[in-house]
Amino acid sequence: MYQTRAHENRLFIVSVNYGAPHNSRTSTILDLEGSTRDEVDNTESVLVGDLNLTAVRKVRNECNPIHGLRNRYPRACKPLGNDR
Repeated sequence: MYQTRAHENRLFIVSVNYGAPHNSRTSTILDLEGSTRDEVDNTESVLVGDLNLTAVRKVRNECNPIHGLRNRYPRACKPLGNDR
């Protein structure tokens, strides 16, 4: 599920496991394509990684020209939330 969301939304996802005694899965860093960049098993450990936020902006802008940054108008959207 996390891999699909990372790919659909073009973002990094960091999935963190619970500590002992409830740890049941891995801690994982997924990249913009949903691929696993790094992961540790269910033993107690620390996972550290570098995330390139400039790449996120570039990929999002290039992969979706209609909804990319250059076509967003925050000033136009703000009044929609003020009708309540």
